[in-house]
Amino acid sequence: VFNATLDREGLIRQVLQALVQDLHYDRAMMSFFDRDRQVSYNLRLYGVREHISNFARSIVVPVKDPESAEGVVLLQGRPLCIGDVRDVWDRLHPLHQQLAFMTKAKSVLSVPLKVKDRILGSLTVDRTDEQSLSEEDLSLMTTLGNQVAIALDNADAYHKIEDLNVGLEARVRERTSALEHLNTDLEGANVKLKEMDRLKSAFVSIVSHELRTPMTSIKGYVENMLDGLTGSLTERQQRYLERIRHNSERLTRMINELLDLSRIEAGQMHLHRRPAAAADLIEEVVEGLQNLAHAKGIDLTVAAPAGTPAIDGDHDKLHQVLTNLVHNAIKFTAKGGRVSIETLDQRNGCLQVTVADTGCGIPAAEIDKIFYKFYRGNEVAAEVRGAGLGLAISKTLVELHGGRIWVESQPGAGSRFMFTVPAVQVTPSRAGSETHEAAGR
Repeated sequence: VFNATLDREGLIRQVLQALVQDLHYDRAMMSFFDRDRQVSYNLRLYGVREHISNFARSIVVPVKDPESAEGVVLLQGRPLCIGDVRDVWDRLHPLHQQLAFMTKAKSVLSVPLKVKDRILGSLTVDRTDEQSLSEEDLSLMTTLGNQVAIALDNADAYHKIEDLNVGLEARVRERTSALEHLNTDLEGANVKLKEMDRLKSAFVSIVSHELRTPMTSIKGYVENMLDGLTGSLTERQQRYLERIRHNSERLTRMINELLDLSRIEAGQMHLHRRPAAAADLIEEVVEGLQNLAHAKGIDLTVAAPAGTPAIDGDHDKLHQVLTNLVHNAIKFTAKGGRVSIETLDQRNGCLQVTVADTGCGIPAAEIDKIFYKFYRGNEVAAEVRGAGLGLAISKTLVELHGGRIWVESQPGAGSRFMFTVPAVQVTPSRAGSETHEAAGR
């Protein structure tokens, strides 16, 4: 839940509420650390009266001594578990002493919010009973602190990107207004805009390439650990590594989509056409996604009638299109649903491929938008959202083949994605073999 939240204030509120309401600590506090000024500030306290919360938020605490209670957490980056706050009273800053007196805290546990080598702040819980916090609490809070720090860092990065986008949009509007009054400068402005677009595409391409190497390394190490090369794993370690692998694969797909987008925008997406049996292409895609469908209890079927012509196109690009459509169908279909792939010879030199599902469907207002770059449906849950590029790239690849792609859908009644590609008639002996194999599958 924390990692799915990109609203910073909402994240802080969720964390503090969870600590008090779900984990049953008496109070929870999050503070933030300014490394340059060496101060702790903007303390958020949950589980107290409003005047105490307001007091906590107003104070700014200097943190300069690494041996002080605050310094251990914010300067040394180590957790601090205090069974009785009176034992460290002389190591507390007077403002924190006043806060402890107001809340009647006895047992206190504080962990750093640390991302790589940066300490963003601290996460603190307390209880009014002495010696009421254990090693189990310390382990739990350390793990939770690491996750919250990552979520805060993600939220801050997302906020900066949004600010950057707002600034860029404002600059574009200003330039557009100026161009309306300065037609003589139109040619020069267009040159600058094209250069900016080229730099943007180059930036996306370079960053995506640079990200692929560490992602491949991460995935390789995780696979080695899951295969037992580093020793046996506990059930919790196995579960965490599976999550890391799932999210690294998700991030890799997004990186590949960004690379494809940069190639398309740079006009560097070229087709390598050759005749290919439709049944073979579909079989490859089904084999690659059958485990995903099986894990959700989804029935994945293929209907390729006898006499289906071969496809005249780029095998890898069409494989990418079909994989994206089938993967989306599985992702948005509930457990126990159905996904089918069907082919239809249109007798006009084209083959139509349909991917149908029994999923959640698409609202009518979004039908015309789903093939836009970076568009993601409003009803799509945050945990299953992608970069919003898959369908846009698929549309471009289909159109490069001279075909078209469209969708028919209703909310709650599933979706049918269809695309057409040029077809060629194979020799009778080969055609019979291919369609027989497709029917067998």
